[in-house]
This record gives sequence, C-alpha cells and structure tokens, in this order.
Amino acid sequence: MHRRLLVLPLLAIVLLPHAARAAWSTDPSVNTPLSTANSTPRRLPAMVADGNGGAFAVWTEQTQLRAQRLDARGNALWGAGGAIVCNTGFVPDSAVAVADGAGGIVVAWRDFRNASQPDVYAQRVNGAGVPQWTANGVAVCTDPSAQGQIAMCADDSSGAVIVWQDMRNNASGGSDVFAQRVLANGVPNWTPNGVEISQIAATQRHPQIVSGGTSGIYYAVWEDNRNAQGFDLYVSRITHQGGMLSTTAGQALVTATNDQVNAVLAPDGAGGLFAAWEDDRNLASTGRDIYAQHFSSGLNNITSLWNLTNPVIVCSAAVSQVSASILPDGAGGLFLAWQDSRGGVGSDDIYAQRLNASGVAQWAANGVVVSAAAQVQSEPHLVSDGASGFVAEFLDARAVSTMHDVFAQRMNPSGVAQWTADGVGLMVYPADDVRPAVAVSDGRGGIIVGCQETRLANTDLFAQRADRYGFLGNTEPYLTRVSDVPNDQGGKVKLQWDASDLEFDPLSVVTTYDIFRSAPAAIARAELLGARRISRDPQAARLDPARTLYRDGVTDYAWEFETSVTALDVSSYSYIASTTGDSIAGSNPPTVFMVQGRGASGRYWSSAPDSGYSVDNLAPATPAPLTGNYAAGATHLHWDRNLEADLADYHVYRGASADFAPGPGNLIAAPADTGYADVGAAGSYYKLSAVDVHGNESGFALLQPGATSAAPGVAPPALALSAPRPTPAIGDAEIRFALPHAGRVTLAIYDVSGRRVRTLLAGELAAGAHAARLAGAPAAPGLYVIRLDTPWGSRARSFMWLR
Repeated sequence: MHRRLLVLPLLAIVLLPHAARAAWSTDPSVNTPLSTANSTPRRLPAMVADGNGGAFAVWTEQTQLRAQRLDARGNALWGAGGAIVCNTGFVPDSAVAVADGAGGIVVAWRDFRNASQPDVYAQRVNGAGVPQWTANGVAVCTDPSAQGQIAMCADDSSGAVIVWQDMRNNASGGSDVFAQRVLANGVPNWTPNGVEISQIAATQRHPQIVSGGTSGIYYAVWEDNRNAQGFDLYVSRITHQGGMLSTTAGQALVTATNDQVNAVLAPDGAGGLFAAWEDDRNLASTGRDIYAQHFSSGLNNITSLWNLTNPVIVCSAAVSQVSASILPDGAGGLFLAWQDSRGGVGSDDIYAQRLNASGVAQWAANGVVVSAAAQVQSEPHLVSDGASGFVAEFLDARAVSTMHDVFAQRMNPSGVAQWTADGVGLMVYPADDVRPAVAVSDGRGGIIVGCQETRLANTDLFAQRADRYGFLGNTEPYLTRVSDVPNDQGGKVKLQWDASDLEFDPLSVVTTYDIFRSAPAAIARAELLGARRISRDPQAARLDPARTLYRDGVTDYAWEFETSVTALDVSSYSYIASTTGDSIAGSNPPTVFMVQGRGASGRYWSSAPDSGYSVDNLAPATPAPLTGNYAAGATHLHWDRNLEADLADYHVYRGASADFAPGPGNLIAAPADTGYADVGAAGSYYKLSAVDVHGNESGFALLQPGATSAAPGVAPPALALSAPRPTPAIGDAEIRFALPHAGRVTLAIYDVSGRRVRTLLAGELAAGAHAARLAGAPAAPGLYVIRLDTPWGSRARSFMWLR
C-alpha cells in the first residue's frame, strides 16, 4: 500500500512584474546572434554541448579565433563578441573543438604565424571563457612542412588527442598522418611535433579520431591510396602514451575497389567503434553507397563484428547516397542518416536507417524518409534525443533552390517522424544563404544549431534551439529563485519562475503550471527499495496519489505533486511553498522543487530542478519572570513557561556581575522545564534565555543576588515533555521530560492512527528532569506522536521520523 507523506498546502500566489526574457527566439527568421558586426568575414566551424543545456560555439572572425558559451536559455555568457581564443594577426582555419570534461572546451586549429606553411595549435578555455594555456595557444606541431586537415577527440583527462595530415616525409606530394596528445595543463605529451601513425609512401588524408573509452585507446582512421585502386580506409590504435597497438602502417578497415571515403566514426561505449563511409565499389550500377561496420578491439588488431567478410550496405537503391551521419542507438546498434538522390536530379532528400546489434536493418528497406521536401535537402547531422531516438538537422533549399535554410526532424526508435512532415524550420532566412550548420543536443531531447548566414558581403553567425516537440524558444518554465520567506518560523520558501514561451499567443500551448516538491532523500530511497513506480514522467506523480520516483538522468527525485497554477499570460510567477525540512542545525537539507508547464495531449515541459532552505527567523520571547530562592546549599531558579510551539529548551548562564556576557563558557544548564537548582554558595548573577529548535535564542532575563530569597523548600517542576532532538528524527534522538512527583510513568510512540509502535520506558521514576533515547528507525518514515502518561496527566508531541 502506498503511503503519502504529509503535504502542507501552498500558501499564496503573486504575479511578478515583467522580467527580462531569455534569448532563444520563437521566430525561425530571427535567431540568437553569436556575432553580427558589420562586414566582417566569419566562419563557424565548431559547436560543443556544454552539459548544462547550453552550447559552446567556436568561429573565425577576420584574424581572430573566438568562442562563445550560450546557456540553456540562449544567453551569451562570455560577453558581446565572446572570448578571444587566438589573436596573432594571422587567419586561423580548420578549427575543431571538444568538451574538456571539466565544464570547458579544448580548441585546435591551424594558422600561418611562423611561415608560409600552416602549423597546428591548441587552447583550453574554461567554463568562464578564460584561456588556460599559453596565450594564443600551445604549439602542437610546428614542423616546417605543411600540416593539413585536423581532427580531435577528448582524452578523458581534460586534455585532447589531435590528428592531422602532414607533408613532412613526402616531397613528391604524398602525405602522412601524425598525432599528438596535449595534457590538461597544456603540455604536449608525445614526441615533439607528433607521432607518425601511417608510415607508407602514399597519400594518407582526412584523418578522424575517436576515443575507445576508459581503456586509454584512441582509434585514428584515414583515407589511404597505397593499393592503387582508389582510396581505402585504414585504422591505427594509439595508446595514452602515444604507442601504436596496430602496425606503423595501420590496419585495413575496408579495401574494396574504387574509393571508400568520407568516413564518420562513433565510439560504441564498449571499447570499440562504429564507422560508416561513402563507397564506390558499385559505382557503375548503383552510384555511391553508404556502408557501415562495427569493430571491436582485440589484443593485436581490431575485428569486424558485422558481416565478417563484407560490411553492411545501408541502402541499395540505385542512386547515390552521400554525407552520412551516425549515432549509437544505446542498445548496441546504430542510427544512420544520409543525403539520397532517389528523388531525382536537383531533389535530394534525407533518409535514415537503424541497424541492430547484429547489423540488421530495423526499418524499411533502404531507409525511411526524414525529409522529402522540394528541392535539395543535404548534409544531415544526428544528435541524441535522450529517449532512444534522434534529432536530425539538415540544410534545406525548399524555398529557393539556390539558398539554404536549416531544418530538423525528430525520429523515434521505430523510425517514425515526430515533428511536422519534412521537418521544422529552425533558421529560415528569405534570400539569404546558410552554410554550413553545426548541431549539438540540448540534453533535454531537443537540439541547438549554429550557422553562418551570408547576405552580400556580410556573414553573420546565429544559433537556435528546438525542444523535443519541435517548438522553438524557451519552452520550459525557468525557476529563477527558491528563497526563504523572511520573518517567519521557517518551513516555507518562495518559488519564482519565468513563464514558458508556449504560454503566449499565437501558440497558447501551455495552460497550466504544476509544482512538484521532492520528498526527503531517505524517503526517496525507501520508494526505490520498495519497488515504487519509476518513470521519466513527473506527471505520474500528479496523476497517481503515490509518490513516483522520477529519474532525470542526473539525480533521482521522488516528486510529490503540490498544486497547479493556471497560466495567466504573465511573464513571471511567484508562489509560497512548504519545505520538507527547516533550519534545525545539522538536519536541514535543501528542498528541491520543479515547475512543469502542461498542455493538451499529455505534453509537458519541465524546468530544471532548483532548491532552497527555509529558515526560522523568529526567536522566542524572553522568559519571565525569573525568580530564585536559596535553600539546602543550592540556588533554585524558577520562571514561567514560554508558549512558542517550536521551543526546545532554556539556557541558564552564571556570572560574577550584572554585565557578564552569556556564552558557552558560562552556560551551566539547558533544562527543558521551568526550573533549575544550581548547587553552591549563594551570591551569583544568573541570566536566562529561551532557545527554539532552530537555534534562535531569546533575550536574557537577569536575576541578581539581592533578588534571590532564602526559603526552606523548592516548588516542584511542572509536568513537561519536549519534542525529540533533532527534529526530524533521523536514527537516534533524545526526548527530555520533567515530573513534578515520583510515580509510575509510560513513554511511548504512536502512529497517526493511534496505534502504539514502540514503548521507550514504563516504570517508576523520581521527580525532576529525565531523558530517554530514541534509537533505530521506524517501520516506515512519516509523522508520529510521542506521549508521556503519568498519574498527574499526559503530554504529547508530534514529530517527523525518518530513516
């Protein structure tokens, strides 16, 4: 049976004044600018996901290499114009970039600063846009010969491995492939100017490289014409130390007749790699085809896993297929997309196929249509949608045959298009040409695209985002702040969020905001161990009265549905919500909240979770009156009981003068009851305060020696029971109580239905102050009551008991 945690109601809603909107545009013809200075030649070669819903972009701007970081809302984080990566006065080109695994990027490029031949340089830029290595980059290779095409992958240690085409050994016009690893501190780690990984007297070109994962192996693949039958594909495996696991000539991947070129690679997540390429072996009969293969790494060589004698032909239609893009499907197989000319001359389309772990096609023969709009669709790029499918970005000339726009389509694991037929326009510029475009996942099922838009002599750079449903803009509500409500007893925070762009005309898709609160971690773990419902849809927590453990890929939360707020066509909202903890020292974990915009047909848009603390800002009243009498060798202090519900105890301080400062050094007691006997000679000064469960201390009542009377007896303490400390009780806790007389008492714990679940003590006790220990965990976390029963009456306190 599911048990719901006690949920306190939300208290108020306030409409906030209009706040500044974030930067993603809802208009495909008005995108987020990266760089738009007039008449400046630019080229956008690289974009990298930042791991937080945003992206890094790298481009050349005249003689500079620049970079910018966009956050999940499309805001530029590195200032107008971005960060300068290199500024030598020489034009950089061929830039590539990878994430460094620590919130920044590594960039590599060529420039001509040393001579008439280009050299290779690299720079690391942290998440704040600050270059970390030598100004204008560390030298990767400065051999006097020319260095050509560059590729790079991350090295799993915040550095990178770079490969390039190199002319140093081939005066007759051939070229080799060299590689270098640059460590996280910017120091090249292998042979100066690189390790030669293809020592053959022929042309090796177009190198690519991917990491084999945590094994410390990298796969470099290149085109090679050593066999005098066109270009074939070869591979070399390189270790972290720059050694070759293959021969220095490399190992053949495919050596069929005619050309095998334009390889694309992807790690398989198990130390091997996927590869696809354009293949001319059937050129005379079917045109250029797309082939694919899955390779695993053995001790001395790599092994083909699909069709051991022949790779998989992805499409056998009697037309040319080019510009392949691949993406592992997360189940041992592969997604592929390509540009396909079966639509006729001047009408290329985008097709896709899924191969399973055995290399067998899972969708329609020769692939399914991603986009078959008029004119030419070209150059697809695939990114993960985070839900076992993909989003394909491509160039599209459907509006004007000589101009390119950017479109995208999402495909589910069964090969069914999820967005508008033939794709959604992301960057649509009438009479302007877009080329090229680069794309990355936004980490939430959508895509971020960058492009260069050319109009006359001016080339501007823009970016755009589409969410997992194909809508543009900031479609998720944005939790801007979770803050404490001031001047209260704790237990409440203010949620503030920006509205979803989809709330407003003309779409008006989002009609409601649902607010979710996370259950405490201990209860979340109990939900998981108890095999509670697990979902990727937090709406299950709204539709089902039981908590649902929601996995967002980073943190597991047991979401509790709190309430719904109707969308009111305002830009920002605020709501007062209850927390699951308060500011008790040592037991105040932040409470996590999420706001979710909801529309028809079960669609929803979740904000990123955010958290906050609640703080008790109110101290108890000063205890009064403080009186005392001296008898039987002790000063007996008395005062009236405070009425605060969150009172913990009282602090008694002793000093030698009226102006002594109360502190830990003169604290002599912390009774829960309203009396204390200080054994010793008369004549001390006393100060008394009340302290609540959150540590707030009242002002001090003063008792001077002249106000202490001599009396033969002492009034007995009143019957009292304090709440367990700490509260909520997590494992062990202490319960204090006081008895006015000796007698038989019972101290027990009850659930909210009144059933006794544990007896802490039962028997005869003397009059005075006592304490009991609550040890271990309850049968189930939740709200409980502790009750003290005596011949003179009963006292009870409620408390939260967690594992």
